[in-house]
Amino acid sequence: MPAAPPLARPPLRTATGRPTRRRFAVGAGALTTAGLLTACGNGSGGNGSGGGDTGTAGGGSGSLRFTYGGADVTVPREPRRVVTIQGRIDLEMALLAGYPVVGSGNAWMPSARVGSQFTGVTLPKVTTVGLGDGTQVDYEQILGLDPDLILMPQFGYESDWYGNKRLEEIAPVLGVAEDPVDWRGATARQLRILGRERQFRTRIETFDTALARLRPRLGEKLGGRKIAFGVVTETGFTVWTRSITSSVAKEAGLDPLFHDPKDEKNSFELSAEQFDRLERADVIIRQAVAPGAAKTLDARPTWKQLPAVRNRKVVTMDGRFSSGLVLTATGFLDVLNEAAELYS
Repeated sequence: MPAAPPLARPPLRTATGRPTRRRFAVGAGALTTAGLLTACGNGSGGNGSGGGDTGTAGGGSGSLRFTYGGADVTVPREPRRVVTIQGRIDLEMALLAGYPVVGSGNAWMPSARVGSQFTGVTLPKVTTVGLGDGTQVDYEQILGLDPDLILMPQFGYESDWYGNKRLEEIAPVLGVAEDPVDWRGATARQLRILGRERQFRTRIETFDTALARLRPRLGEKLGGRKIAFGVVTETGFTVWTRSITSSVAKEAGLDPLFHDPKDEKNSFELSAEQFDRLERADVIIRQAVAPGAAKTLDARPTWKQLPAVRNRKVVTMDGRFSSGLVLTATGFLDVLNEAAELYS
């Protein structure tokens, strides 16, 4: 489960009229050929941090079987029209694989351009599906895009947030898994199953080159300092113990406070009265998603008393970094550089 999943299962918008692109049955209707490909797939049983990571060809040369992290589904080997439901890790995987994306949710920031959160890629303008922010699914709209593959986060599939059965009646649904500790492995294994190893090598080389260039500066400015990671909430502050941010920081030679790669809960909540647990932090890197959330936190007296806050060693980042793969990791290096600049 990611550090910051959607707060609630999104409502489902029932398709109206009679779709004609496919024999699409809303509710308990019979599955189409595309649906049959996934009728026994994507069973739960993985948390995105492992599980079967082998892919075998199946269904003919035009398809392959994707088995990883709880997902087990037959998908097109070379999809022609791809829709990503949430627009986060699912869109990231589609971009890494070089898939032709025709529609996507935009849960990262509905007012921004779809895909703009990812470093080093350019995504042509695509149709924003549902409300764009991952809170509503419009099956008729997705059907009209005529996808032959639908991607979503695997935790969303296992929770059935988006109406798996209805989506599977449109096209095979591939659940994309993440691993906040072994994000390299999660990226590499899934792309290898999809036959996209070359794309992974290119992207990880970009990350490694950028990290090698930045590491001396990070060591000089942030070496030996304790860094706390977390997200601003309505009632306080959630500290991340197991996230891609702390894992990248650890790889960069830094000291993430509270980092625990074995913590399956990924985080713990602090109320305003418990902010003193952050007194050991020299730097705080916080995610603020809701407008004005950071200002509200900054106004709390117990927050103002923290050494990192008094010394103005706080970096505020947006919502893109709570989960992800290699593109997210690459973009996060800019945040670490911003933290280093606090000591310039």
